[in-house]
Amino acid sequence: VSTQSTWDRFNRIIEESLSRMSNNNSSKDLPMWRTLDSKTILQRGKWVTLEEHKVYIPPPGSASLPQHPSDEDLKNGTIIGDWTWIKTPDYVNVLAQREDGKWILFHQSKYGAMRYFQSNSLAPIGGYVEPSEDTLTTAKRELLEECGYESDEWYNLGSYVTDANRGCGVGHLFCAFNAKFKGHSTSDDLEEQHELLLTSDELMEALEKGEFKVLSWSLNVSLSLQKELKRNLSKKA
Repeated sequence: VSTQSTWDRFNRIIEESLSRMSNNNSSKDLPMWRTLDSKTILQRGKWVTLEEHKVYIPPPGSASLPQHPSDEDLKNGTIIGDWTWIKTPDYVNVLAQREDGKWILFHQSKYGAMRYFQSNSLAPIGGYVEPSEDTLTTAKRELLEECGYESDEWYNLGSYVTDANRGCGVGHLFCAFNAKFKGHSTSDDLEEQHELLLTSDELMEALEKGEFKVLSWSLNVSLSLQKELKRNLSKKA
């Protein structure tokens, strides 16, 4: 099966799925949950804040609540008074490809991977978003600081909440192409890490083998490989 036909089939599946969703009334205008109150339970500096939220869950098919709901507005829904919410800083993950087509990665130790899987992990570039930065600025800074590379071709792969029910920050994913080496890295990360260079085939194989032990990292790799495929096909068109 050719790469073009595989891509066409993928696009057709996505378009058909979106069409079914648009024709399904149950997927439209779902009423929004509402945070009625919140309080801090525990705080550990800037890294973790544990909150308890009072959350209103509307009944199916109901209208969204007004800005300042009355007791009458709330009577038909469900209120959960001890919803656990975890706040951590937003972060970026970046997968960058050099001019020679090789992707820049790390083999590194991360406590989460070691705690759950007793192993190290392959990883893209990553770091926390500073309060004064937009996410693309953070992505560019991290690529330069951690690897010493810069790029003029960037793609935003989307922003994703880390935990669907508990929050845990938002991950902003990027990929970059034609990265050029500008100088040695200045990273001050605590974990030990070794830089690797992989071809796209090697990267896909590592992904399929489960060598990326963090969810956002696997998603970053998947979306970056998809972007590369689409980018290459558009050049041939």
